[in-house]
Amino acid sequence: MFENIEIPENIDEYIKKGLEKGSTKKFTKRLKRVLGVFICILITVFIAGIRVSPAFAFNVAKIPGLNYLVEFVSMDKGLKAAVDHEYFLNIGKSVEKQNIKLTVKDVIVDNSGIIAFYSLENKGDHVSPRIRAAKLTDAEGKDLEMSSSYFFTPNDGKVFEGKLEFYTNDDQKEIPENVVLKAQMIEEGKALSGTWEIPFSIDKSRLPGAEKVYAINKTIEIEGQKINFENIKIYPIKSILTISLDKSNSKKIFAFDDLKLIDDNGEEWERVNSGFTGSNPGDDYQTLNFQSNYFYRPKELYIMGSSIRALDKDKCYFTVDTEKRKISYSPYDLISLTDFIISKEKLSLEAVINKEAKDISNNFQISNEAYDSRGKKLEILEQGMGRAENKSYVNYTFKLEHDFKGPVILKICDYPSRIKGDFKIKIPLK
Repeated sequence: MFENIEIPENIDEYIKKGLEKGSTKKFTKRLKRVLGVFICILITVFIAGIRVSPAFAFNVAKIPGLNYLVEFVSMDKGLKAAVDHEYFLNIGKSVEKQNIKLTVKDVIVDNSGIIAFYSLENKGDHVSPRIRAAKLTDAEGKDLEMSSSYFFTPNDGKVFEGKLEFYTNDDQKEIPENVVLKAQMIEEGKALSGTWEIPFSIDKSRLPGAEKVYAINKTIEIEGQKINFENIKIYPIKSILTISLDKSNSKKIFAFDDLKLIDDNGEEWERVNSGFTGSNPGDDYQTLNFQSNYFYRPKELYIMGSSIRALDKDKCYFTVDTEKRKISYSPYDLISLTDFIISKEKLSLEAVINKEAKDISNNFQISNEAYDSRGKKLEILEQGMGRAENKSYVNYTFKLEHDFKGPVILKICDYPSRIKGDFKIKIPLK
């Protein structure tokens, strides 16, 4: 299935500048209109602010046609090292439809996934055409069940570059040698007909992608909550840390605020903070993605952190009374309802995050799962968050079946309260 682009974490600061004073009912509509524009602004500022090490830029510049890679890997220490060690394949295959030429230029592949660097050339009179969805299939056309995200460099001209990321999971553990990229395009918010398809081969003898696996099996306890660090797999693209949570914990563990890898010389590898940051967040078994140190040779490697977002398990929900049109329960009065629209087919909610709430943070997803009074799961048609007039908002639209009955219970998947305690765990490298 095609998936949407990942929204950068700091987008709320740009939304704040673009949203004007008005009723809360208009907030969601304004947010949708400005969101795409400010994504472009954000990425433009991001690209303009890149500072590249001279050695890295020099090495990339020695390879004809690869200067563009600097824009996409210079902020990721692991990908920089991969390109610097020439761990990539040149593809150079294109397809043209409706005067839009899509080219897969180069790829980085390992057992965890594939990153495809592409260019898009507008050879007609289109206005800023972009990839709106992309997937991989095998040579026979069967979809590869991989998670995906994609990024682009804004360009008002005729050509721009971007990257597509596809990652393996339990449903798709291997990447075949022959794959087909299938992409769909969008122009000024309207989908273009047709699919751009590019078949290409992956020479796995050149990119073996063998991971390094280190068992850890160390448990820490912070404010009575036990967390076990099981193992870490280090790939050329990323490192994947696996943790498990003690089922007897009284709190739900949502996320680590400052977890990082550090070697004996103080060199740090941070969490991956764009695209896919891990899997199963909030579950008792999670994976967390870090920048890779595959091409480094640390003598010692540690996991360090001090702050974890967590909430009492019996408080991990909030309830919307659909008859009285108000939030009847939220932990520590986190949110208040500001807009409520219900029909036979849909229920739309908008709520403000109260600044007085415990340890408030402006940038987190509150819920991604909702149920009616009988425990029947509701389909979420739309959800979002943003800022306007110095306030943080969340909004949801649910599909209602004919037998719907309130209230609506939303399970909390993140919450801005913390448990704190410094920890440092040594990873056995032998």
